[in-house]
Amino acid sequence: MKKIDLDSSVAVVNRCCSAVRLKYELEYRRLLMAFNVWIGVCLSLVIACGSPRADDENTLQAKWTPTAVTDNGQLAVKGTQLVNQKGDPVVLRGVSFGWSNWWSQFYNDGAVGWLVNDWHCTVIRASMGVGPQGSYLDRPEWSKKLITTVVDAAIKNDVYVIIDWHDHNAHQRTDEAVAFFTEMARRYGDCPNVIYEIYNEPVEVSWDEVKKYSNVVISAIRKIDPDNIILVGTPHWDQDIHLAADAPIQNQRNLMYSLHFYADTHRQDLRNRADYVLNKGLPLFVSEYGGCAASGDGPLNLEEWESWVRWMEANKISSVVWSISSKDETCSMLPATAGNNGNWPPETLKPSGKQARKLLRKYNVSSPEKIDEPKSVLKNEMLSNGDFAGGKKNWTIDQAAGAKAEVVVNKEGPNGASAFRMDVVDVGEEPWNLQLYQGNLKVREDQEYRLTFWVKSNYEGTIKVICMQNHDPWEHSTEQEILISEQWKKKEFIFSGPWNDENARITFTDLATDDDRVYWFAKVSFQPVVSQK
Repeated sequence: MKKIDLDSSVAVVNRCCSAVRLKYELEYRRLLMAFNVWIGVCLSLVIACGSPRADDENTLQAKWTPTAVTDNGQLAVKGTQLVNQKGDPVVLRGVSFGWSNWWSQFYNDGAVGWLVNDWHCTVIRASMGVGPQGSYLDRPEWSKKLITTVVDAAIKNDVYVIIDWHDHNAHQRTDEAVAFFTEMARRYGDCPNVIYEIYNEPVEVSWDEVKKYSNVVISAIRKIDPDNIILVGTPHWDQDIHLAADAPIQNQRNLMYSLHFYADTHRQDLRNRADYVLNKGLPLFVSEYGGCAASGDGPLNLEEWESWVRWMEANKISSVVWSISSKDETCSMLPATAGNNGNWPPETLKPSGKQARKLLRKYNVSSPEKIDEPKSVLKNEMLSNGDFAGGKKNWTIDQAAGAKAEVVVNKEGPNGASAFRMDVVDVGEEPWNLQLYQGNLKVREDQEYRLTFWVKSNYEGTIKVICMQNHDPWEHSTEQEILISEQWKKKEFIFSGPWNDENARITFTDLATDDDRVYWFAKVSFQPVVSQK
């Protein structure tokens, strides 16, 4: 039990009273929204003599109700997964404010409300600048006021919020960080909305030093708040996550580790590293990312951005896009003319803002039961004998240029399921000379598909899975490099078909890398994703 003095008791009572007021305010907004939706439907019937189009943006907006915290409550970490109070997986998606010392004009209730209700954020990141002139070290009370304004607005709007110590040298300011997070824990430790990010991006510093700092700050928070999630940074701008996976922080609960990427710079190699980390059991949270280069500028790489989104969705990893600011750079999402308090017309957003808003509105969809319930269902299995219950039927082994493998179907799959086992005998000339595939699959343009399968090997490495044409000119729809290990792992990818084709195929390739390799595949499924109406 937490010990509190009289002043603390009064503060708790005040917060409870505020929570009650917020509860009734939220209920009022829900009733008002429902009334507005009813009026809109009636007007649509009168004017259009029909129901609204399911893909109309206004219709989608009317369906959105921000209830992330009401639906999920206290978050926790189970294995590598962020889960809600019922133990069900949760994926939070949102945006990050820019450095508070430079973009303080956006740190207000109106901007938060707009990001929640128009962009459909379920998490907001408040990035308190530490280090540059005019930031926390120079103006601590002003800086804290900006952060608490955003946190209070997020609580009011029923979403989660990250309190971010936005610093590249936090290990040199341990005492200051402890004092700040102690104050924040005392103020918000009873609120399930709050997530603490204790070190934004360590740069030229060892993992041992980061871990030493983190242990001190975590202990300070846990003296007051035993439950809320804490995000831990890793060296080299939160990309050397493998160092934390090899030597994680011990004897602490509800920790996750920050992964940051910028899609035009950080590509498949970093995703492979992240797969390694997940396979080691380290939970990840993408607390900052962008679609451009790591400098924050340059062109948007939408293809790599989509690849990262598919990877995060497949692994149920929460993410936050950088940044709500009007700086003249690519990752800044607002134009120089943007108002301070939200109400930003979608057509005026910069390209990064348009893409971020589009993705948030696509993936963050309200559910009357639970917020993380997928908006899509799978129908119409396209593979024949994907579970290998019929042996090798419908599957083809491509052995070219001298490559050779011995294959058998047995019961070595997960939980005794059927598995396709391939023992490499000769590698031939190139890694792709040995493939396992199934063709005669019909794909169509702009349709989303989900591929899932289980895989393991007798070594740690990578192979590729490709959806491609099964005929000339053999074009690829999607190509994904995957990390494999000696343990069964379930893999899942979602992608869109770029063309209409009556004879496509799913291919597992790059299997001819060494003549002592053994691969197992099980429970392969390829299905169209059909949106619920």
